[in-house]
Amino acid sequence: KGTDFQQKVWNELQTIRYRELKTYGEIAKTVGRAMNKPAMSAQAVGGAVGSNPISILIPCHRVVGKDGNLTGYEGTLD
Repeated sequence: KGTDFQQKVWNELQTIRYRELKTYGEIAKTVGRAMNKPAMSAQAVGGAVGSNPISILIPCHRVVGKDGNLTGYEGTLD
């Protein structure tokens, strides 16, 4: 269970294909358009990604920072 916003972010995570990456900013733009909020925050998306209750099934590990690096991944970077 999650908020409407979290669920929209989690649904977007599920569109990321195997061996593909998206940035928090890219997801923010997509979800923002869907919610009619063009200035959606990448940090807000990061919070929703971090609240993902089933990260094995919903690929939060495929989301990276704008520089292409993992940032704040709770599964540890090691």
